[in-house]
Amino acid sequence: MEGTAMLTKREKASKFILSIFFVCCIGVFHFNTSGYAFETGWYTNNPSSENKNNLAFYASQGATIMLPYNCYFYKSDTAAYLEEAALRKIKVWVDLRLHALGSPLPSQSNWQNFINTFKDHSAVKGWYIADEPEYSGPSYSVIQQYYNWTKQVDPTHPVAIAHAWTVKPDSAPLAEDILLDVYPQWGYGNTDYNEFNWRVRESYKWWKNAKSLTDGRGQRIWAVPLGFGYFPGTTNPQNYVRDLTNSEHQWHTHTATVLGYKGAIFWWDMNSAGMVQTNPNMKNLVAKRFSEISRMAKEMANGATNSGLRSVSVPTSKLIYRYGLNPDSNSGVILAVNISRYDASDNNGEVLNNVEFGLPIGIPAPHVEVIGENRTIPTANGVFADTFSRFQVHAYRFYSSTTASVPAAPAMLRAY
Repeated sequence: MEGTAMLTKREKASKFILSIFFVCCIGVFHFNTSGYAFETGWYTNNPSSENKNNLAFYASQGATIMLPYNCYFYKSDTAAYLEEAALRKIKVWVDLRLHALGSPLPSQSNWQNFINTFKDHSAVKGWYIADEPEYSGPSYSVIQQYYNWTKQVDPTHPVAIAHAWTVKPDSAPLAEDILLDVYPQWGYGNTDYNEFNWRVRESYKWWKNAKSLTDGRGQRIWAVPLGFGYFPGTTNPQNYVRDLTNSEHQWHTHTATVLGYKGAIFWWDMNSAGMVQTNPNMKNLVAKRFSEISRMAKEMANGATNSGLRSVSVPTSKLIYRYGLNPDSNSGVILAVNISRYDASDNNGEVLNNVEFGLPIGIPAPHVEVIGENRTIPTANGVFADTFSRFQVHAYRFYSSTTASVPAAPAMLRAY
């Protein structure tokens, strides 16, 4: 699995030595595939020329992955889309959603011919073969057959399916990767549109429960956060979904990031009549998330949840964090999220004043930068403090410029 593979003999000695140094700084050793980073992007309508031409813009915002619908029906467009994606250093989940392919479904030869056409392209992330099959189908037995046909001709790239809200316990054999759709308010008929209402706050519950299940099954999991809201040009909710505030959207997204999700693919960049549609405000919020994530992607991928710091002055029932280091840049990031009273009956949350973070021993950072907030916080004896308003998210970056000699490797190495 990505994120847990041991370093190979081909890793350069300098990177290995630097990683060993980080063992003593972080307290645990994180095995991860070289070059891997937390990925983020959009679902889009199809691999048309218009959507292909949007890739440069989204790459400039920090997007690194896309999932365009209907690739099976647009073979030549898919080829052009992949070429552009490779140029922009964007990976692509190739969409083969079975429920959208009509009847009869593709034959084994047609299915495998499509896979063989694109499997060697550098931009291919993997194959997306089912979208919420609990609602849209097909049966798990049919998905299993197409999964098997896929792996016969391409054992390398992962197969993915999406679930809504919860990961189904009997879907484990169908995919290596799970994409989890969590859209506050969707379909509930709930008219509590106050900031941080229960449907927004329960995002954390869905992310946490699903991550626990997929960890136990050895699967990777991706967040599919909200990328739409009001019907464009109005303040009319779509399917009871309104625009989130920036604070809500940040919390909704990063309660998944902090848990160690593989990435965040927002649903969706779409403006066709007859479907729920994104709008300029929600696209702007997603762009903010792209920017934040791009500034901490490797650190989050190389990190651990609620582990690695010398100390945090409040319990994880109130604040959760993810701490990771990027050995390529000697930079560390702490992503911290105030979850206090997220499951309460009111929307009040709790202000957490003067939360103290103790950096690991051996990291001589004189200050931390608060990502996206245009401020820095000094450290004193490796400790800094900050305040969190209700359900607030802060991300702290620091750099280690130490030239201390490399310590001996620890006797016990733990993989996360």
